[in-house]
Amino acid sequence: MASIMGAVAAVKNNAASILDDHTIEQACYKTGYRFRRRILTPIVVIRLFILQVLHDHTACQAVTHLTDLSFSAQAYIQARMRIPLKVFQCVCRTMVQGLLQSTQDKSDAARWFGHRLLRVDGTGVSMPDVPQLNRRFGQPDGVKPGCGFPVAHLLVLVHAGTGLIMDIIASPYRTHDARQLTKLLNHVLPDDVLLGDRAFCSYSYLSLLLQRQAQVVVRAHQRLIVNFKCGRKSYRQLPKKQRVGAPRGRYIKSLGYDDQLVSYLRIDSTCPDWMPLAQWQQLPSELTVRELRYRIRRRGYRTRSVTIVTTLLDSRRYPKRELAKLYHQRWQIETDLRHLKRTLGMHVLRSRTTAGVFKEMLVFVMAYNLVRLVMLRSAEQQGVALERISFLDAARWLCHQARSDQVPNLLINPNRPGRHQPRVIKRAKDEYPRMTKSRKLYKLQMMKKTKVVA
Repeated sequence: MASIMGAVAAVKNNAASILDDHTIEQACYKTGYRFRRRILTPIVVIRLFILQVLHDHTACQAVTHLTDLSFSAQAYIQARMRIPLKVFQCVCRTMVQGLLQSTQDKSDAARWFGHRLLRVDGTGVSMPDVPQLNRRFGQPDGVKPGCGFPVAHLLVLVHAGTGLIMDIIASPYRTHDARQLTKLLNHVLPDDVLLGDRAFCSYSYLSLLLQRQAQVVVRAHQRLIVNFKCGRKSYRQLPKKQRVGAPRGRYIKSLGYDDQLVSYLRIDSTCPDWMPLAQWQQLPSELTVRELRYRIRRRGYRTRSVTIVTTLLDSRRYPKRELAKLYHQRWQIETDLRHLKRTLGMHVLRSRTTAGVFKEMLVFVMAYNLVRLVMLRSAEQQGVALERISFLDAARWLCHQARSDQVPNLLINPNRPGRHQPRVIKRAKDEYPRMTKSRKLYKLQMMKKTKVVA
């Protein structure tokens, strides 16, 4: 267990305080949790939990081998259950703030036209098939009882300059990304630029961020009609017979080829169900945005053209080409989520209670951010881009190092921009049939066949 503290101290001289005894104790006191001085205190349990995640999500029975302390697996499980969820939330929040402060220099150097970049995206994680989790999160449509697993919908906010996860929101499976976005707005500062996919291209989302003096770059929603014809008329400016297929945005002026300023109107009938009508009516009645379209001419790319909606209106300061390059960076969050879910193993959670699931996700975030801290230090040490440092190599070093004085030169991935691979699978999978009824019914069917044979 001491190895993780040695690793953190080796990465940054002043960063060891993000997981020291005082920080975790303060989180317990702030949340009103009092504990006895025993072997498995909250300090020990949280650090062991992080090590458990870093060691490939090992079983609780194997956690006893990660430390010199003497305790049973059942005692460790009970100690995890005793710690309230608020303690994990407080520790994770304090840790993120400490990491962002310790990496301020790297963050400032990675700014885009003076703006701090944030990426937001949604994903899903699976968990055990137990009634409590089924009631809380639900299962995908079309799954028969006993044949599927509960799935939680996650909304993740990532700091683009460092790759650190700033916050994560878990909600039921059938939850739209934009519904939970308001819970992440506290992390958005003035002049920040948020990168998102087409799920965030809505009047409410753009207005709420502009109220915080932040900027937005999102892909146009698939239902949004965009027309770059100069002087064209909007939906409301046309007779009723000619409104079919007409854009609803009012044309203002052209900024270049496939680049224009338009005005969106607030319509009370389109108020989203997650926003109160009173709050919707407090939003500005009109919103000026910039629509632009660029084409992709790379072999192997499925998408040939991309339409962007942004609040960055100055075409001289923010050229179309630079905005196209910026939106291409949005896909980096897919790699970040793959590291979180596949490399660390968060795609399938092991806890069987709602509180345990939330605790487990927060610990995964803490472990992920520690790995990103190691990557930042190694990239700075070797003078290469952060994205080229191997996440897996950094995670392995963080697991197995023994109080080394400094971070070694981690593996640098080759720079292969624009690479593409066909979406096919070479290694054959098991040819067992898919489950179509509950396991209990399968067992009853097997017992009947056995009796007949006998």
